[in-house]
Amino acid sequence: MEFYLAPMEGITGYVYRNQLHKDFGGVTKFMTPFLAPVPKKVLKTKERRDIDVDNNEGIPLVPQVLTKSVEGMLQVMELLKEKGYREVNINLGCPASTVVTKGKGSGFLKNPEDLDRFFEGVFDGMPEGMELSVKTRLGFEDPMEFKKLLAIYNRYPIMELTVHPRVRQDFYGNEVNLEMFAYALSESRCPVVYNGDIVTVEDYQRITERFPQVDRIMIGRGLIGNPALVRQIRGGAALSEEELHRFLQALYESYSRELGNHKDAMFRLKEVWGYVGKNYPDRSRAIRNLIKAKNEADYEQMVRAFFS
Repeated sequence: MEFYLAPMEGITGYVYRNQLHKDFGGVTKFMTPFLAPVPKKVLKTKERRDIDVDNNEGIPLVPQVLTKSVEGMLQVMELLKEKGYREVNINLGCPASTVVTKGKGSGFLKNPEDLDRFFEGVFDGMPEGMELSVKTRLGFEDPMEFKKLLAIYNRYPIMELTVHPRVRQDFYGNEVNLEMFAYALSESRCPVVYNGDIVTVEDYQRITERFPQVDRIMIGRGLIGNPALVRQIRGGAALSEEELHRFLQALYESYSRELGNHKDAMFRLKEVWGYVGKNYPDRSRAIRNLIKAKNEADYEQMVRAFFS
């Protein structure tokens, strides 16, 4: 089984990826938070830093792009090829309103004809040696939209299709639609990756027992909350509090070095704690207080108290 880390804006940048890879391993493919092409510069300085090969040494990284522009996509692919990348992923799943209102992410799924033209233009102009993978939802409002979307995907030499079996209007609520995921498995011309609600070993087992042909799983929130989840799925030890403490402290120090101060590092860690805390329902008050910490000294003291 291959395990991919899902892109999560504000969390899974290169500092987090490197620490997770160093301390736990097990992830066979990492995906960047989305890169959004801009005129002239192509990518912002922060995005260029995130894909810099020197910041991702030894990391099997796939840049993900958020755009509806053929020109923007091709410009990014050319830049990424120059940096040594060979796979690029297009984000057709982000449900955020700020993205959807621009017709990007899952908002692109509302207009399948435009999406078809986008793929036609990208594949016509794609730099030699590059491949395109897709991360998608089932549609915008109705899961049945996926049948038309998959017919479009099947018209092109997409290397891999990651399916989050919800529509945009579900956001991250409602149950995943496993019937439509089964349709993806049976009808897709390219390999399919499962993504959605893998938070525990039991979640993983439910998916693989129902779909034994699945050999690629993408995990996001579950892996942020439990960085040892892949190890546990593979039969290894559960995450100990001592191990979690070491990981979070190392991450805090890594962010502090990268950002130049503890305060900004604290805010990055608060995002991570929001997911870690879901595994400690009996200490929800301590988690809330920690996330509300107003300065580094209070934060550090609360972390020590949490693990004492």
